[in-house]
Amino acid sequence: MAIYTTGARLGVVEDQRRALQSLAHVHYQQGRFKEAVEALTAFLDLSPSPDEQRQALLLLGAAQLQMGSAAAARESLEGYIEGGAAATPHARLRLAAALVAEGEASAAIQQLELALAEELPPPQETEALFALARNQEAAGLQGDALATWQRLSRDAATPFDRGEALWQLAALAGRTGE
Repeated sequence: MAIYTTGARLGVVEDQRRALQSLAHVHYQQGRFKEAVEALTAFLDLSPSPDEQRQALLLLGAAQLQMGSAAAARESLEGYIEGGAAATPHARLRLAAALVAEGEASAAIQQLELALAEELPPPQETEALFALARNQEAAGLQGDALATWQRLSRDAATPFDRGEALWQLAALAGRTGE
């Protein structure tokens, strides 16, 4: 940390960017999200390449979300998504969480559906489907939520997740008279 901090203050611009990037990653991994945001903000002020900027925006959005700054996270994650980078589905999942925190269930549903249209690893797909079903219920889309819970009860990544989905499906079906 001391080396990265010194490099961020004293090095040439390229070394400063590298040091700030490394510092941000270490802070994020250690749960110091405020410090990660500060390092990433300083990094972005040093005019990184478009690729480096997109990577920083993804981590910045994740750190802001962890801090409870949903509006700032939304802006950062939307900036990442606009660049069309490889982790766009992952960014959409985080953006959906920020939208839920802002009370925008319909917009969160749209982001989750877009993320699910991409290829996600099974655990992330299951996570996205759980979030989708919950948001569909919150938005009053009971029929859609029932279909999503059914899909999860068959296709979730683990037996535990399939059981949880079946439980949620039964509970919603009971509440709606299905």
